[in-house]
Amino acid sequence: MLVTEFKDRTGLNPTEREYRAIEEIYQNHKQQKDEFCAQWKKMPEEMRNAVMEAMLVEMDVKEQYRKESEEWKRITNDHAETVQNTVIELLDDDSNNEVVYSLVPMRKIVLYKARGHHDFNARDIDWIEQHTKDF
Repeated sequence: MLVTEFKDRTGLNPTEREYRAIEEIYQNHKQQKDEFCAQWKKMPEEMRNAVMEAMLVEMDVKEQYRKESEEWKRITNDHAETVQNTVIELLDDDSNNEVVYSLVPMRKIVLYKARGHHDFNARDIDWIEQHTKDF
């Protein structure tokens, strides 16, 4: 429902923030626009305000959770990247190769070596051939 439709049906003039809450409430109900707007208009103002405020708090909490989840994913990915970069440096000692190969994706190892840090071994060449045969 558009804000203009809501205003026309109710005669109410909500702020943009209030309408975001109203729209969210409307989307969560199975009512048609006219029925929803009629019931909204009949609702005492104090109750409308309380319902809108509760919805806005819920929306804010969801948005904060989404942002924190994205930040957590970024931090986790950054940490994993740092760990992998540290582990890959263990390739300097051949006795560590199995540890590196078990902890770091092959793609990363091959790229690291391709940048001139180490020579490719048979395992690397097999992986490259397997992943580039369609080119």
